[in-house]
Amino acid sequence: MNKDKIGEIFLITLTNKKLIGIATKNPGKFKSFCEILNKLDLEVVFLNELKTAEESDSAKENAIQKAIVASSQVDIPVLSTDESMSLSFLKDEEQPKARIKRIVNDNPTDEEMIEYYLKILERLENKTGLGIIETYSVIAYKSEVCDILYEKDKCFFKYPGSKILIKGRPLASLVYYPQYDKYFTELTDKEKEEINNQAKKLISDFINRTLTGI
Repeated sequence: MNKDKIGEIFLITLTNKKLIGIATKNPGKFKSFCEILNKLDLEVVFLNELKTAEESDSAKENAIQKAIVASSQVDIPVLSTDESMSLSFLKDEEQPKARIKRIVNDNPTDEEMIEYYLKILERLENKTGLGIIETYSVIAYKSEVCDILYEKDKCFFKYPGSKILIKGRPLASLVYYPQYDKYFTELTDKEKEEINNQAKKLISDFINRTLTGI
């Protein structure tokens, strides 16, 4: 992060709002957190230019290290997340786990990720498979971990996917909701709200509780 942007962050700290930095280079993920936290009295800062940690095959370790490294570079609490994905239709050695993107190549585009997973889904007899997503959210401040939130969710992936894409969240166009007979990217705002309410409250409460203790 350059000096001007760091200066902007410190100017924001002079307001009455609490701050939290989101340590990610993914604009889609940052936008999602802004939507989740829009009811909290927070300033959300996009920390997309900080030095990052090396990624391992452990989602928990990745989230911890990203939060620690980012929080060592700014004077505000930092949130980092990482996900691990297991697909019921793949052998253990083929599982993406924490390598959801890196299993495709070192720096895949959204289109390359979609193509990779579509080829897998196309081979399935019913072209639909169950996925387990494990998410670790970590808040760190001044290089110290403050708290960790663990979430585990089930979802369905289905071929051929939606033509509606969300930049930075390519797999959202493959996640299918049988109760609506739609992919995530095709859901109405109301339907998304129905699905996300519990998860949004969980992460929102986690962030609010943790920041109160800092």
